[in-house]
Amino acid sequence: QYIFNNMIKLGDKITLEGFENLEPGNITILKKMIGNFVRKISEERNFSNFTLKLSNKYDVHSELHINSKKLENKASNPNLFFCLTDIFKEIESQL
Repeated sequence: QYIFNNMIKLGDKITLEGFENLEPGNITILKKMIGNFVRKISEERNFSNFTLKLSNKYDVHSELHINSKKLENKASNPNLFFCLTDIFKEIESQL
C-alpha cells in the first residue's frame, strides 16, 4: 500500500481515492473487504483494475474493468462498510 496524490494504491490493480483521511483501523477493514471481493470476482474473469472513489463520507463510486468491460456503480450510506457491500452486490449482479 502506498499513498500518492490523495490515492491509496493496493497493489497494481486497486486504487482508492478519497479514503486517505479515514482512521487506520477502518482502512484495514476496507482493505480486507476489497481484497476478498476482488479475489472472488477475479478467479474466473480477466480483471484489469478496480477504482473506488469516496466523494464525501457517504457516497462511493466504483469503476471496475473486467472481461474487457467497464462497470460503474454508485452507492450512498452513512455506514461506509454497508456502502461497499451494496456496491459489491451490484457489481456481482452485472457479471
